[in-house]
Amino acid sequence: MAARMKRTAAWTLAVFVFAAAIQPAVAGTSGTVSVTARVRAVASVTAVSDRAVLVQANTSWRLSCEGPEGVTQIVGEKTPGTLVTLPEETLTYSVAVE
Repeated sequence: MAARMKRTAAWTLAVFVFAAAIQPAVAGTSGTVSVTARVRAVASVTAVSDRAVLVQANTSWRLSCEGPEGVTQIVGEKTPGTLVTLPEETLTYSVAVE
């Protein structure tokens, strides 16, 4: 008899806990969640030919092209891919984020 009473008490407690847990969902309670993230600024450059590169960036970027006449800078905005024709006689180039 004592074992049956313990089982009944345990089941009753389990039902109350379950009911308390699902009550907010049953009552239609809703809420919102706000998430804030900071994405690292990234830019990359890929050679397409001797005279052109593909710039990909998730922010503003600056392409520096160095040649015998000095450095030429080309700027752009966020892009999934922009084809840039290099100035003549470019020896080296690099991309940086703004």
